[in-house]
Order: sequence, then C-alpha cells, then structure tokens
Amino acid sequence: MRIKIDSGQTVTLGPHNQVGQGANAVVHIASGRAVKVLNDPAKLVAQARLDELNAIDDPHVLRPISYAYAGRTPVGYVLPAAPADAWTLCGLFPPGFRTRERIDLDTVGEIACAMRLTLTKIHTANCAVGDLNEYNVLIDRADRVPYWIDTDPWRTPSFPCTTYSESTWDVHTPHGLVSPATDWFAFAVLAFQLWTGLHPY
Repeated sequence: MRIKIDSGQTVTLGPHNQVGQGANAVVHIASGRAVKVLNDPAKLVAQARLDELNAIDDPHVLRPISYAYAGRTPVGYVLPAAPADAWTLCGLFPPGFRTRERIDLDTVGEIACAMRLTLTKIHTANCAVGDLNEYNVLIDRADRVPYWIDTDPWRTPSFPCTTYSESTWDVHTPHGLVSPATDWFAFAVLAFQLWTGLHPY
C-alpha cells in the first residue's frame, strides 16, 4: 500500500514494516514515524480534535500529528513512533516476568509515578483518556519509560470520548461518562496490578 505522509512524502506499507494490529487499525513504521491506517477511514477524527490533543505537553503521549493519505483520501494518522522494543504494560504484571527482566519494586514505582505525571498533564490540557487500559500504555524496554498510545479517541475540550475499557472502568459510573475521575480510577487499577500482579476485583 502506498501512503502519503508528511509534506507529501510517499511510503510503502506492508507486512515488512507492520508493528501492530488492533480491532480498528493497523500500525506500521515508515521513515521514522508510526502510520496508523484505520480499517474504516470514516471513523477518522476531525482536525480540530487533533489540534486539541496536540495541546498536551508531554512527548510520551503519542498523539496524531497529521493525516495519512491514500491518494487524496485520508485513511489514517501519522504519529511519533514508540520505541521498537517496548512492552505492553500488562506484560509487567506477572511477577515471573519482572524477575526475569530485573524489574524491581523501585522501577515499578518509577513507572507508576511517570504515568501519574503524564496523566496530570493530560488533564491540565482539559483532555481525558477514557480507554486507559493495560494495552494502551507501552513501556520502553531500555529506560522503563511509559508511552501512551491509541490517543485519537480521547476526550478533548470540544469532543467526547467514545471508548472505555471494562477492565478498568468504575462500575458505579455510567458507561461512557469519561472524566479525569474515571481516568484516576483506571490508573489506580493499573497501579495495583503493577505492584501485585493481580486485578483488584
């Protein structure tokens, strides 16, 4: 697939540079950038939403920079690339994995503190994650820094969030009522799992 990215540059996407696939999109790395191609381009979010996401002042939030085009049709996003060897956050939950990778409790605390700091910056920009779960945070294998992905559906000042995760959602909150409070609840669930390897409920 030939895709046009920044400043009209054209790149070829295929199995050779695919790095991830979810229910709604496929992610490739090309020319040092991530290119997220949606299965249904009609679900691309508005430019105004991208502008509001880019008000988040944290380089670890991997938000869309621009659209990716097939011809003249936008089909996805261009984003900063996550570290190539990153783990998903849930990979750190099993104690055996942490032992094998020499991730001690001090490092777990540093990861949790870094996540807390980034979440505070997200809320300072009047945004909220909504779908904060164990798959949407990646941990750099080298320096143990968390990166936040799948940011395009986040709540922004002008746009609601349309996604959330059952595994980290407060069951006492109506589904879809995303706010900083629901983010902090999800953060507490993930922090508990980081520390103990167990889901709290």
